[in-house]
Amino acid sequence: MQQKSDAYIKIENWVNETGDRWLTEGYNKIAEELGLNDSVVYDQLPNIVAAKEGCTVEDVQERKRKASQGKFKQPISPEIVDRILELTEAGRSVQGIAAELNISASTVRRYLKKHKEQNQPAKED
Repeated sequence: MQQKSDAYIKIENWVNETGDRWLTEGYNKIAEELGLNDSVVYDQLPNIVAAKEGCTVEDVQERKRKASQGKFKQPISPEIVDRILELTEAGRSVQGIAAELNISASTVRRYLKKHKEQNQPAKED
């Protein structure tokens, strides 16, 4: 039987402690949190999750892919949406808003786009 590496054990412990956070957290952020190389996390995490959940590595990779496409993302609160709009009107950058509200820049862009689409005047025929 092959002995588990220190990196494997770190990732395995992280998965056990954080539940499904691996779905929404980028490999690079997980690697940074654990003090590991991105490629080690990218290579090992799907194997660890598959072993834990009794599924295939391909199933894990598919779930991760869907999560990155927004299939599992939770909507943000109306208060956060309002704050995004306030900060935008105050001239803050997308990156600055994202950092202040602890959300991704793509989330900020997505909600700004939704707001713009919802507030465009109807086209007359």
